[in-house]
Amino acid sequence: MKKLVFILIFCLCGCVHKQTQILPSSDTIIKLKSDEKIGIIAESQTYSYQFTSADAIDKLKSYRNFLAEYKNDIEKASITFFREHASDEIIVRYSNLIPEKTVLNNNNLSMKYKSEWVLKDGYYQVSFSTKGNAYKQANTLSDQYLLPTPITVLVKPRNEIKASEDITGDVAGLIILPVFIPLMMISCIMGPC
Repeated sequence: MKKLVFILIFCLCGCVHKQTQILPSSDTIIKLKSDEKIGIIAESQTYSYQFTSADAIDKLKSYRNFLAEYKNDIEKASITFFREHASDEIIVRYSNLIPEKTVLNNNNLSMKYKSEWVLKDGYYQVSFSTKGNAYKQANTLSDQYLLPTPITVLVKPRNEIKASEDITGDVAGLIILPVFIPLMMISCIMGPC
């Protein structure tokens, strides 16, 4: 009887256990589709990252407006994905570093984006975040969405999201990308801004 109960429990656990994916610590985005109606779909060789909620679409519009106005003031940019291992949900953060003197000379910038920034070491980090999903699948987008230059993004555990607001930690631990490489910047170039 004990063996039967053990076998039943073992089978039940196997049936209800959700297969989880463990993402790498960084990933390289090779395809990108961006549309103000559906959001953003980014793909690497192995994963598909989809940001298609209403909030994601609103953030895309806000980020495009920000870039249209301030892209010449951005000195550094980075993209980080935050994820819990037991969930497909992912949070993306686009961080843009702008020198303090530029912000102080531009009252419109400081008034408009004050809630999205952190000041540290002479830079304002203006960040935009939204939620999406990560799936272990690739090649759902056609080759027309291939990027001219692949984009490397960091993937961190979700519990590090607050620690990543510290610019010193970001500069030491993040891959800082050139200004024209963030996902949304490329989508802005590929589509209407």
